[in-house]
Amino acid sequence: MLKEKNFFRRPVKHALWATLLIMIFVTIRLAIGERVGTNFEIAIRYIFAWPFVYACVYILLIVYLYFNPDADKPRNKD
Repeated sequence: MLKEKNFFRRPVKHALWATLLIMIFVTIRLAIGERVGTNFEIAIRYIFAWPFVYACVYILLIVYLYFNPDADKPRNKD
């Protein structure tokens, strides 16, 4: 049987992967799209975006797990 994990530690890994995926798309958009502001402003916004995106995804996953606590457990095939 799986050991029960702490409620707040369960979504950490998934939030990291989702943040990485979102920021890859942001990086591609910055590389090929039109940008507004100086290079310094763009860099600051990009750096500040990482923790804010992570926090939003983490909170979203916490809410999801609160309403669906068995989300990461395998289902019975009955």
